[in-house]
Amino acid sequence: MIGNSLNYTFKMVLASGAALTLQGCVATATPVTASDSPGEREISGHTGSAPRAADVPTSEVVRPLPKPVPSVREPIAPSGINQFLSYANQWQNDPEEAPDAAVLSDRVSLQPTKAKCSAVSPTILIDLDPQGELFDPSNASRPPSGLAQGLSRLRQNGVSVAWISGHGIGEIEIINRSLALSGLDIGNEDRILLLRSPNDRKQILREELAQISCLVAIAGDTRSDFDELYDFLKQPADADALEPLIGDGWFLIPQPLL
Repeated sequence: MIGNSLNYTFKMVLASGAALTLQGCVATATPVTASDSPGEREISGHTGSAPRAADVPTSEVVRPLPKPVPSVREPIAPSGINQFLSYANQWQNDPEEAPDAAVLSDRVSLQPTKAKCSAVSPTILIDLDPQGELFDPSNASRPPSGLAQGLSRLRQNGVSVAWISGHGIGEIEIINRSLALSGLDIGNEDRILLLRSPNDRKQILREELAQISCLVAIAGDTRSDFDELYDFLKQPADADALEPLIGDGWFLIPQPLL
């Protein structure tokens, strides 16, 4: 248990519906790094530009959460993008055992034990927002070097890409446009997770995504992009036991769009 140092109420709200039966799925390829030579991006699957939000049911939270505790921003090394892309590109499913997901199996315990995947489709999730703010899709156009090329390679190798932001669902069109213009998602084929109501939270969206796909990696510019528990710690050291997950499912990267 966390103890008195964590004033936080967990309420897990998961998407309804039966979890898919795990099947063998493999997504392997030559490791991708941000130093790969830029080239023309190849798009597989969808070629239209129709916006698409998370196809999960609306959830409601009936109790307010405690006020988040501000955290300190730390410098993010560009090498985090290389690590993130390479990890996702080398991931593969073990047909003998359910693969690990990039979510905690027991969030209350603050132990670095991953939950098992509930579905078979490998997916990565990238948080678009800077720490403590919402990104501005009307001005966002400059992704970190190598990210667009690396994501394109992952899609070709069967790994789905999802994006998450604290913006409301009404902003999906402008967010789709900013992702397309930046080269991060030219065909608007990726899933976009946005808040569907005033009571919605990113944590709910992450958990729902983990129920309908095998969420193998999460990338963001702050630890609360992996789990909201970091926003409610009075003492950051209380979550030190989770540090082994940084680089092993959780990846600190620069903001995807500036």
